[in-house]
Amino acid sequence: MICNPNKVQLEWFIDKSEFQEDQIFDIIPWQGVLKMNEDIEIQASFNPYKEGIFEQGANLYLDGNKKKVHMKIKLKGEGIFPKITFDRREIILPTVPLNVTSKCVVLKY
Repeated sequence: MICNPNKVQLEWFIDKSEFQEDQIFDIIPWQGVLKMNEDIEIQASFNPYKEGIFEQGANLYLDGNKKKVHMKIKLKGEGIFPKITFDRREIILPTVPLNVTSKCVVLKY
């Protein structure tokens, strides 16, 4: 979360130029302007394409000054293949039909 406790607006920018093209990590939003006493939640996503430990850095800049780093952000994740385990030796799962679409029903009160 980025907070602006100041009495003036604050321009911020996260430099993602070092991110790899495979987009294992992403940050949304990565730039913006905060009004006084405003805050915003920043979300980082991790989408590994293989097993392994991945690390990525990004710099946070404030007030349009892209020469002075305000904070270094470190992203780290571990990719593993999906696995499911059960506490019984035999599990009978119900049949699931293929190519069936469901329709969502919106209830209004």
